[in-house]
Amino acid sequence: MVGVLAKDRMEFIRSNVLPGWGVTPENGLYIEANHLETLEKLNAHFSLYPYFLGGKPCIGDFGMMAPLYGHLGRDPTPLSLMQRHAVRLFRWVERMNRAEPDIGEFADKSTEYLSDDLVPQTLIEVLKHFARDFVPETQAACDCINQWLAENSDVPSGTEVERHLGFCDFSVQGLEMNAAAQPFRFYLLKRVQDEYQSLGEAARRSVFELLQACDMEILLELKISRDIGRENNLEVWL
Repeated sequence: MVGVLAKDRMEFIRSNVLPGWGVTPENGLYIEANHLETLEKLNAHFSLYPYFLGGKPCIGDFGMMAPLYGHLGRDPTPLSLMQRHAVRLFRWVERMNRAEPDIGEFADKSTEYLSDDLVPQTLIEVLKHFARDFVPETQAACDCINQWLAENSDVPSGTEVERHLGFCDFSVQGLEMNAAAQPFRFYLLKRVQDEYQSLGEAARRSVFELLQACDMEILLELKISRDIGRENNLEVWL
């Protein structure tokens, strides 16, 4: 009975969950190749630095630990890919799970961030790689959600925001893709935009130049037409 339930659950994921994330047989080869390139670029960075910004973890390390360990560092198949293709990335996963620095393989044993707020070029290459599909999908999702909001302007404030509001089409390296348009993406993105606007002119220019180097500067402009808040641990329309 348990086996039947597990089989049914996997079929549900294949038929309903994966297409919502844009995972279909038609773009499977691209996704697999893109994942291997992700491993390669992260591996190149962690070959030079113990953490994203130097000798101690920053909020980015803790944020990326969720997918890189929770999803890719425990399941046998993605774990084996990481160990085979990106051993330095795998070492980062090990390091993040330990209380001590665990940076014995690095000549520089400093446990501080890089000086002068340096963002290494290897990390910029990682972000440029992420931008390849994140940016076009975000643009398409923004248009899709704004169209939904225009057609549903009478939704009362305090109404729970649905997980997705239709599907959006976008292109990645000439490959046509389709994925769920998720308002939560813009709830989080607004935090970035608000933080950016709170900075002084010199700091904003520095951030803009960094995002421009990562092919992500357009993310500062992509906004949905209605704000989202939180109530009882749920996203709601304001």
